Amino acid sequence: MPLEMQDRELGKVAVIECLGRIVAGTEAQAIEARVNKLCAGCSDLVLDLGGVTFIDSSGLGTLVRLLSRVRRSGGDLKLCQLSAAVRQLLQLTNLLQVFDVQESQASAVSAFYTRSRLPAEKAGDYCSRVLCIHPSADTLVYLRELLRRSGYDAVTSSNLPDAVVLLKATAPTLVILAGEMQSPRNRAAADILRETRADVPLILLEQDFSRQDAGQAGSALLAAVRSHLGDPGAAQ
Repeated sequence: MPLEMQDRELGKVAVIECLGRIVAGTEAQAIEARVNKLCAGCSDLVLDLGGVTFIDSSGLGTLVRLLSRVRRSGGDLKLCQLSAAVRQLLQLTNLLQVFDVQESQASAVSAFYTRSRLPAEKAGDYCSRVLCIHPSADTLVYLRELLRRSGYDAVTSSNLPDAVVLLKATAPTLVILAGEMQSPRNRAAADILRETRADVPLILLEQDFSRQDAGQAGSALLAAVRSHLGDPGAAQ
């Protein structure tokens, strides 16, 4: 079957889910184009090969070449959820040790956040990491910039499944959750997050937060964040 791909960002890491075959020609060119596009805005990549049934010699060469390219640019590329056939292929070609292979997307993303070589922005510029969960992309951009300019590292997600992965992978010290994601028809998002990491405090935004005055809403939120994490400026 032709190669199908879906990509999304999990914090500062881009994840590409692959389904089908990675072979010479259109498929190899497609995955190379997708990686090149994502590398323009994100240097750390995860290839989820759980749905890949076959890789030929040219396709495998493409993956090795992409790994070298990403690493030369200062990032890294990890593989996850290898099928038995793909894992055997890497073992037979002695390439299993060339790639950083992880069991799941969560472990692959987590490996980026726990690695010893961290860019300055990830390692030293912020005092605490905050996970922000909101269905609105614009509101997430606002929250990210508000927190970063106040000295906190912000990781964002627009949906609960990805947020759970990030909660496990990025070890945030605080979670900010959109009130509208507390659906009465489903299990409350806050309960799911607390089951995942009961030790991480959670701030629940009002449902009309996105429509409130940006200055007032931001000031009130920062006050709540500082009550949990302290003021980064005061520690300098």
